[in-house]
Amino acid sequence: MSTREEQIAAQRKHIPDNCLKIYDKAILGKSLRAAINARCIDCCAWQKAEVHKCPAMSCPLWAVRPYQRRQNQNDGEKRVRKGQFRKRNAQLDVGARQEEITHDKHDFRE
Repeated sequence: MSTREEQIAAQRKHIPDNCLKIYDKAILGKSLRAAINARCIDCCAWQKAEVHKCPAMSCPLWAVRPYQRRQNQNDGEKRVRKGQFRKRNAQLDVGARQEEITHDKHDFRE
């Protein structure tokens, strides 16, 4: 059985030069983002351009996959920052609850 270092060296031989930095950072185990990026690129045959087109929507990493901004900009959509997205969802959630409460009040009055 080969050691981890031997497996890493063998894997690096198949990785394009432009992806080695991402892979090496992920292998160090100090960056979760680098690990996600490297896994997604590996899954897409080391083609960064293919990651944003990923059809594997059931993959646990699909929602956090890298290189989504390029796709959104090409589609003419603006990327919403996480904080803004959460704030908007919280507002929608509060609005929905208020409608439920209002609806329940009307039901009791009838």
